[in-house]
Amino acid sequence: MKNNLPEIEKDIKSDAINDANLAIIQKKISMKEYQSIIEAHQNGKVPPQNTALGGQVGIHGLGSKSLSIHQAINWTFGCIALTNQQIDELSKNIKLGTFVFIG
Repeated sequence: MKNNLPEIEKDIKSDAINDANLAIIQKKISMKEYQSIIEAHQNGKVPPQNTALGGQVGIHGLGSKSLSIHQAINWTFGCIALTNQQIDELSKNIKLGTFVFIG
């Protein structure tokens, strides 16, 4: 399978704009938020992260938390939590700002 990153990014951008269109129709976001989201996507910027559409999802380690927290509660709020060792290994192989697609 050929990696076609620009096409994947285009699809994600399209999905995000569709989500914003639906959210404004359903009155889940304000017109100001809608305009900020659309403008960000049109200009290749990060959209606002504090709307009803969510945001601030990251890949991070556990920090000082116990590994058992994964089994006790859902504490990630949508983020991808790895062990600190996994984060160390990941950081050796990718750079900050690398596009990550989770499908």
